[in-house]
Amino acid sequence: MTIGEIVFVPENSLQGQEISGHILWDREKKIILGIELPDGIRVKELYNVEKKGYSVDGQIITINKFEVNGYLGFTLLTSIYKESKIRNEIKFILESGTEKNVIKKTIELFRPDINLIKTPCQINIKVDENNKLSLDNRLLIENLGEGTGVINLEIDKKSELDKIDPAGIQEFSRKFWESANKQFESLKNQYQEYAELIDNFSQLNSGITQFDKHGMNKIKIIFKKLNRACEENNSFLEDFAGIIVSSYLKNISILTEVESFIAYLQSIHLGKMMLFDPVKVLKITTKTKILKAKLGITDLAYNKYDPIEFQEIQITANKECELPIHQLLSFIKKEKET
Repeated sequence: MTIGEIVFVPENSLQGQEISGHILWDREKKIILGIELPDGIRVKELYNVEKKGYSVDGQIITINKFEVNGYLGFTLLTSIYKESKIRNEIKFILESGTEKNVIKKTIELFRPDINLIKTPCQINIKVDENNKLSLDNRLLIENLGEGTGVINLEIDKKSELDKIDPAGIQEFSRKFWESANKQFESLKNQYQEYAELIDNFSQLNSGITQFDKHGMNKIKIIFKKLNRACEENNSFLEDFAGIIVSSYLKNISILTEVESFIAYLQSIHLGKMMLFDPVKVLKITTKTKILKAKLGITDLAYNKYDPIEFQEIQITANKECELPIHQLLSFIKKEKET
């Protein structure tokens, strides 16, 4: 075995996300390990390294003292790049006496790149005898990046239209959390080590899930801990997921607009885009009203991007109705590169 035969770095990752990797070498050989990082990537954690066993010079880390020879684990932190997709090279230099081995690993870093293709100045809605809605125009959105984009319609204070809960959603939410929280009490007794985590998750229904930095950070922390708990305890994963699914199915009949929402769920994977609160609605009347808003953008790692501003839209209908947010937008599927 040579001094640097095994180096693992993932082939791709979402920008702004942590990257974990490791290096293995012959335990019988004492080495000096150098890691050269490209701009935009830095070391967050080194594992199996003595406290004063490494030095940092710009983007170069040199390690010469390991707690146990033959292994290094590391966590890297990536930046958000101007480019939606970029290929970076990480270089590992292992030296032992006169032996030297240089290993280069390439990683592709991607992110969403949301673009507003079309903003109509006016939208007319036709409501048929079965209260089904048809729109003559929509906002057209395309994701030119590889990462999934999460979109929030952020209503301006001067807008004549605002997002509200649709008929039945408040009752559904109340019943869902009542059912889930009742079962969570039993779950906390069964898994006392996760009691605080379960309580924190339960509090997601109390209004902290705002699409701002503070709210998204809270969500990120809760779900990071939840993912870790589910990874380390498969029984907890099964029991926790069972509570969520059973509570949802038990109360889904309360919702009045299930069909169109299911259609939305089936379509979001096409363009790697989803809405933050797709069940919210706009109250539309026969009198033309102005929608003044912008699109807030984040990704599945809770990274925030510059919002997309768009012009005011006049919206009217042939009779009063509730327009689900997900029907206002149309996601365009990115064409595959040839």
